[in-house]
Amino acid sequence: MRSYHSSCAPSPCPPPSALQDLSPESFSRRYHVTGSMVLRLGLQSELEGHSGCVNCLQWNRRGDRLLSGSDDQQLVLWDPFRLKALQTVRTQHTGNIFSVKVGIESRVIL
Repeated sequence: MRSYHSSCAPSPCPPPSALQDLSPESFSRRYHVTGSMVLRLGLQSELEGHSGCVNCLQWNRRGDRLLSGSDDQQLVLWDPFRLKALQTVRTQHTGNIFSVKVGIESRVIL
């Protein structure tokens, strides 16, 4: 069993319906991530888009877009809250992608 420092005391976990109406900024201000919260996380849904294992993820600065890189040598920019792939980039990689980076305002993918 894991133990946590007293500052990581369990906080009430909000119902999923309460999270849908929050902006990423509001969520981060309202809910502090604690060890106990992480242990309560579960799979809510899966994003369909890659044909290989996903090796890396990067959130944009606002927290409303997610970039993934995969063994399929593609990058996918997601709107994870609507479960939609916004853009798929077929790279010229000849091997697996292990690192991705989102530039300022999600306009640049490296």
